Amino acid sequence: MKLQYTPKATERWTATLVYLTERNPTAALRLFNRVEATLSRLTSFPMMGSFVREFEPLGLREVIVGPYRFFYQIDRRRKRIWIVDVWHGAQQPTAPELPAP
Repeated sequence: MKLQYTPKATERWTATLVYLTERNPTAALRLFNRVEATLSRLTSFPMMGSFVREFEPLGLREVIVGPYRFFYQIDRRRKRIWIVDVWHGAQQPTAPELPAP
């Protein structure tokens, strides 16, 4: 499977990294590396994340790379894992925009 970000997820993750880099570049790089390592495992183990309780009807899963939550959707037909949103664990997430079927 291939990992892909939706535009919204790309926007949120980029904004997060910019914000963190401005304050502590070393910590931002450490977080980036942890996230990349975790998300790369999804390509081999797409079911490793847990279901997102807030959006159960959408069938979303999440992986947590403290303190961030990465919401994703598995598209078996296209052999893709879509990262659909990124939220800080202290935030109350809103329903993400899902990729077109």
